Amino acid sequence: MKDLNVDNSIVSDVSKIVDDVSNVCILIDYDNLFHTMKRYAIDVTDEEYDICKFFNETYGKDKIRSFRAYADFDQVKVSLRKLQEQRVQIRNVYGNNRDDKYRKNASDIELSIDAIELTYKEPNIDTYVIVTSDSDMIPIMSRLKYKGKKVQLYYTSQNTAQTIHFDSYCDFSCDILKLFKVDIAAGEPDYWFDQIADHISEWYINNPNKTYGFSWLRSDVAGKFKVSEVYAGEIINAMIDKKLIDAVPTNGYTTIKLLMRENSIIAESTELVEKSEETVDNAGVK
Repeated sequence: MKDLNVDNSIVSDVSKIVDDVSNVCILIDYDNLFHTMKRYAIDVTDEEYDICKFFNETYGKDKIRSFRAYADFDQVKVSLRKLQEQRVQIRNVYGNNRDDKYRKNASDIELSIDAIELTYKEPNIDTYVIVTSDSDMIPIMSRLKYKGKKVQLYYTSQNTAQTIHFDSYCDFSCDILKLFKVDIAAGEPDYWFDQIADHISEWYINNPNKTYGFSWLRSDVAGKFKVSEVYAGEIINAMIDKKLIDAVPTNGYTTIKLLMRENSIIAESTELVEKSEETVDNAGVK
């Protein structure tokens, strides 16, 4: 598949199950997908990770009867025009902000209602493809199975127990992380420690008379490394817990200080002092 960074063996498996379907409905919890993939520094709008393009090329436009994406698109920054060009129907679910738990649940509800409605309005649809990593979708998957529909799930394997539950309610499941050959190590905070330490060090070199606030750093990390601000905050807090950086209250806000570099400098200084003393001792012997 041109431009897509996919595992060909998994694509082959998907192609086999596509042969057995006639009319397909694809429902994407785009909110969930967008923010989940951000944890791995992946923008799902990039050509190589474009799951909508993958579906169009794999399932074929002649089999796809309905193709919908659900999100608060004021918060999920994607090109709506590009989605529409891929024949994706935009289902905008409003929320107060990105972290609003009710917004997330509302997307699930909207998707579930549409799925049930389609079983009545479009009874010829025999297969429902659902993209989510949210276990809240299990009831709708179960209901679709009871109605005699095939259910195919595309998810991200963040929670092994959750994945096992998913498999009980679908005919086919595919891990999106494996499909797009994602480096899952990026999903662990310690993957970023050295890179962020380098960033902080460079920032202080370029801004010698300023202090680096927590919120400012979180925003910069999210922008530079293409992760979500939520995950950026998680990484920074992990670095604080590991005593790699320190969060110092300063005039009503929190300043970040880089301990790991300071410790390195102290170690180097100590080594230099020891070498100097050794040189003096040797000179005295002579």
